[in-house]
Amino acid sequence: RCDELSAESKRLRAEAAASNPLVAACATLAQTIEAERQTLETLGARQATLAQEVEEQLRAEEASKAREADCISRLAEAAKARAGLAELRDQAEVRCREAQEEARSMVTQEALERAAAESERLSTQMVDQEAEAARLRQALADSWASRDDLLDEIPESGEGSSEDQIKALDNVEEELKWLAQMQREASTEVHRLQYLERSEASLQARLRLVSE
Repeated sequence: RCDELSAESKRLRAEAAASNPLVAACATLAQTIEAERQTLETLGARQATLAQEVEEQLRAEEASKAREADCISRLAEAAKARAGLAELRDQAEVRCREAQEEARSMVTQEALERAAAESERLSTQMVDQEAEAARLRQALADSWASRDDLLDEIPESGEGSSEDQIKALDNVEEELKWLAQMQREASTEVHRLQYLERSEASLQARLRLVSE
């Protein structure tokens, strides 16, 4: 019975709406409003989603700007540090060149002083050795003269006693030994003198080379 009454009520409202334009317009307007309300709800949800997305995008942009600012700051610090390192490198290179030049100058000066001292020492030695060689040459000449005198003093065969002849021969033998020793010493001194002369020539050559 209720279903019948409900169906009858709908039928009557439909007939009334069909017979009254205002009722039909109100019904259409109500449907339009409902559709607009649903559209607004959909748009509101979409707007909220978009607002959230925009907010997230803004936060991402802020983070990106912060990272960009940090990168710029770090790049500026790196450039400043690189400039400082380049300046330190240039200063180190200048100090290195100065140290090398100073070291070369010191080595040259020391070499010159050593060479001059060595040359003076060798020159003194050469003077001493030349004096010694002259002394030995004089001693050698005296020895030869003495040997001639001793030979003159040896008695001829049949002259003098055998003891005198033996004594004279012994003296000659001693003189010959001494003469041989003097000859060996003179030869040694000559070799030493030649060595000193070669050493002086070598040092003079080194001195000229260093001076150049």
